[in-house]
Amino acid sequence: MEIQINGGDVAKKVDFGYGLFEKTVRVDTVLTTGEMVDVCGVTKGHGFEGVVKRWGVRRLARET
Repeated sequence: MEIQINGGDVAKKVDFGYGLFEKTVRVDTVLTTGEMVDVCGVTKGHGFEGVVKRWGVRRLARET
């Protein structure tokens, strides 16, 4: 998760961010109720795949 730190000079921002490493940050300390949030995601691309890999179906045994 990426959080923008506002206010103060760069050294204070770095110290504040450094103090948050390896600590749990609760959502209610960062966001307020009703606040709008921009979300972006990246899918895991697999290129052009056939139906077996794309949908996870099984191939039937070959009848001889």
